Formats: sequence, structure tokens, C-alpha cells
Amino acid sequence: MAAKESTAVVRAAYNLEAPFAGDLKLVGNGEYFSGGDVESFTSLTGLRWNFKPDWYAHASIQINYDGSPAPGFSSTDKIFVLGIGLDF
Repeated sequence: MAAKESTAVVRAAYNLEAPFAGDLKLVGNGEYFSGGDVESFTSLTGLRWNFKPDWYAHASIQINYDGSPAPGFSSTDKIFVLGIGLDF
């Protein structure tokens, strides 16, 4: 029979969309999770520009942190994103 183990888990998240200047917005979201042997944080932060009705361009950085990466891997990854999107 396996031994029982109990642990506390913490999760916090946010979503941000704030006008910056004219048609520019500061956007972001993220999540922190911790419990047992797991600790991670993911964040996406960037600028969004509505250049036409329903069309936007964005530039952002995504950061992924893993508190216990596999051997040989980094604990933090960064991804830079440039894109064009459509709201529908």
C-alpha cells in the first residue's frame, strides 16, 4: 500500500487590458502555480494596436518559468511574438 501524502496548492492568475495611448493597449496575463514539487509561472505581456476596425497588431513577450526543470534544461524560456489579428 502506498503512503498517503498531502500538500497545499497555491494558484494565482491575472488578466490585464489597459489603454495606453490612442489606439494602443497594454495587455497581459499570467499564472503562478505552486504545490508539492511543482512551481511554475507563465506570463504574457505586450502592446496591442487597433489599426482598423476589428484588426490589430501586437508585440509581446511570453515568459515561462519552471521551478524544477528536467536535467539539462533551463528553468526559464522566453518567446517574442509579433502578430496581426482579427476580432470576430
